[in-house]
Amino acid sequence: MTQFQDAVLMVVLVIVFAIVSFGILNTLLMSVLERVREFGVLMAIGTTPMQVGGIVMWEAFFLGTLGMIAGDGLGATIVAVYHRRGLPLPLSKAFQDSFPFGDVLYLNLPLYYFAVSSLAVLLTCLLASIIPAARAARLRPVEAIRHV
Repeated sequence: MTQFQDAVLMVVLVIVFAIVSFGILNTLLMSVLERVREFGVLMAIGTTPMQVGGIVMWEAFFLGTLGMIAGDGLGATIVAVYHRRGLPLPLSKAFQDSFPFGDVLYLNLPLYYFAVSSLAVLLTCLLASIIPAARAARLRPVEAIRHV
């Protein structure tokens, strides 16, 4: 039963990270489209396509790092509060007999999970930034500068 629960949780996490990666991809694509002229000017003065793509990748890395820090801080705070006070579970008497825990659930999240989820967030941000970075790198300077 525990293995099945872990497998279901993994499927849910993959779906959540896929949705998050599409959100990041959309945000970065919009960022690139808003700055086409700026990237065109950069390329016109000698910035290589690899450097322009790197700018987008670094931006994604920093956004992912800020999001990771904020998420880890908020998550750690919530876990700490419910570790100390407990999360009350008002279950009816019929359900209490089938669950292996009492009326109050005390959260405990090992540091390992924070580390793995933080690494997954950064990896998701970097993978989602590949398409916008490639799009920015393929811009032609003259056409990009004329972009409206």
